Amino acid sequence: MADLWKTHGLAIVGLWKCISFEIQDVNDAKQILGYPMGSEPLARVQVSPSGYLSAHLATAKTASASKDSDTVPVAETVLTGYCGYLTMFKDAEGLGWKTKVDIGSDRHPVGGFEERRLRYWEEGGKNFMELSPAREFPLPDGKMGKGVLIWEKIE
Repeated sequence: MADLWKTHGLAIVGLWKCISFEIQDVNDAKQILGYPMGSEPLARVQVSPSGYLSAHLATAKTASASKDSDTVPVAETVLTGYCGYLTMFKDAEGLGWKTKVDIGSDRHPVGGFEERRLRYWEEGGKNFMELSPAREFPLPDGKMGKGVLIWEKIE
């Protein structure tokens, strides 16, 4: 796979705010199975001009940890996140990126890879991108789901 950074990279460079995170049924994308971060997800992705990615996701509860406490456990502060250089590619399923994890939470092991499907567009003078983890996952009710995150460029 050729790295498509020169072709698509400039479109995704910047700071992005997650505006929607839903779990879709893999057999019916119109069927929403849940909203893991509620109606107002708290997440940011930053992509540098050289292709370095930094992604952080938190829950509203963890983001507003008590100020009365002298220390806040790390697990309560950041739900998940990872950083590393990304490589862009295109295959039969469309555009995607693969990030080699330099720093990551236990869900994102250092040295491993995180792969996302990518779609980006402009609408009403704003830039958006849709990211979906490449892997589907089983839900408690036996259905298979996939995460779909919509991001708005804020810087």
